[in-house]
Amino acid sequence: MDISPIKPFDPADTDEGWRQICGTWHSDNKFYAALRPKDATGFDGEDILVIRDDAFGPGLQFVALPDQDISRLIDGRNLLDPVDAVLLISEGQLLYLRNGLMRFEVLPGFENYPDLPAYISGMSEVDNKLWVSGSHGYIFCREGAGNWRLATANLMSGSSLQAVANFSLSGIDGIDGKIVAVGSDQNYRAAALQTIEPDEWAPLSLPSSWLTGISQMDGRFYIAARNGEIWVGSPEEGYRSALTQHYNVEFNAIGCWNGQIYVAGAEGPLWRIVDGALEEVVIPGPDYLYANRFEVRSQDCIIDAQNGFAVLQDDGIWRRINVPWGPGTFPA
Repeated sequence: MDISPIKPFDPADTDEGWRQICGTWHSDNKFYAALRPKDATGFDGEDILVIRDDAFGPGLQFVALPDQDISRLIDGRNLLDPVDAVLLISEGQLLYLRNGLMRFEVLPGFENYPDLPAYISGMSEVDNKLWVSGSHGYIFCREGAGNWRLATANLMSGSSLQAVANFSLSGIDGIDGKIVAVGSDQNYRAAALQTIEPDEWAPLSLPSSWLTGISQMDGRFYIAARNGEIWVGSPEEGYRSALTQHYNVEFNAIGCWNGQIYVAGAEGPLWRIVDGALEEVVIPGPDYLYANRFEVRSQDCIIDAQNGFAVLQDDGIWRRINVPWGPGTFPA
């Protein structure tokens, strides 16, 4: 992985401005955020990692990742070998950050799997382990430092491989050994894999379009679809619609936290699901947050959006934090 030296960050240095793309990690005195110039695409290789952590230097710092496309940034403090944050690169590389140090890992043998080019786009911490998902039905599990395995090995041959070869799995979540990964096939129809036994995976068929997000709560999985569907269920009980009526909206992301289910629309609105109906949630600000995904943690829930992000804590209030950021912008 190519990476630039750490430098002071000034959002004004880029005329086009910045937009958030894939994740934010924060505590009371530090944060990491992945940014991309507003006019860039996911293939321009202009992504940067912004850091506020005195261990890396005073004030806002950044590192450039030339020719790398960032997929996710998540909290890593609950891993078996804890770090502050984990940054995922779509080419199958990971960057671990903690106390002023950076450490790289590459998915072992990723370049040797068939049907390349391949990419990784989903990441989640489940039961203290790191899970990543991507193209061709690839799902990897990290059980400790450098100890990776291809969890979906049972699908990597014969007719099973043919069934998942066109899958692009951008969301993954789980609990108590049950893992579900969601995304789309090459025709933007629903594609998903779920565990039926440990390390035994099977496709999950849902009559839906592109599945845009997944979040678990109380042992059940909530899955958002681009065509206005929300599915709820588990590998044991199956899945049903979580809504009492169809909504003519495009869902972009979903997050379950503190007993509530939140879903974001591609056009900007945020809703809470109450008794099977959508109830709009207004986050103060000049315009909508255009959500990319939710990051659900034990202490809060975060919306990562193209034009900033929002944080929900125990008081039930969403607080919006706009780009650029500086010291003192996070809620206590």
